[in-house]
Amino acid sequence: MLVSVSMLQDGIAPEKNKYYLQAIENEIAKVNVLVNEMLNLAKYESGTFQLEKEQINIKDLFTQVFQKLLFQIEEKGLKALLQLEDATVNANSNLVEQVLVNLLTNAIRYTEPGHELIVIIKKQKDSVYVGIENKGAHLPEESLDKIWDQFYRIDAARERVKGGTGLGLSIVKQILEMHDAQYGAENTKDGVLFYFYLDK
Repeated sequence: MLVSVSMLQDGIAPEKNKYYLQAIENEIAKVNVLVNEMLNLAKYESGTFQLEKEQINIKDLFTQVFQKLLFQIEEKGLKALLQLEDATVNANSNLVEQVLVNLLTNAIRYTEPGHELIVIIKKQKDSVYVGIENKGAHLPEESLDKIWDQFYRIDAARERVKGGTGLGLSIVKQILEMHDAQYGAENTKDGVLFYFYLDK
């Protein structure tokens, strides 16, 4: 960003001003996302956040999130396979929406073009299972527990290219733990599955 600012200030290559301004705008947007995620994480970790639960239809909530992210899915040429049961959970709607956004965004980011995303919502005896699997890449086994840590990078250079802040999964962890929810990540035959359970 500093390079772009300097180029604008010095009047170098004025025909590229629009490019430099766009680069600055993109970096500011990234900083805003990072600051907001850090503030949210601090709020959740403080222990003072009041969790208000309600009965929510998680299939409907996921469908709303999916529609918001559909352009990104189509832009990468991904195939989305959805197996969604109509299910109601006792949870905080806004926070569960954030979990779904973070996990689906993460899956989109790390699925190679042309591969599949699989989402399953399934009723269990006393809970509802949600699984989001991206095909085409595995995580190193030693990273499966560490990915929930703030700013953990499996490959810092790769992460910068992908555009993540390093806080998305930490926020997911905090929200799910506030709900006393079981959650995890595991390698599948040809991908990575993120899952969690919420009380009916």
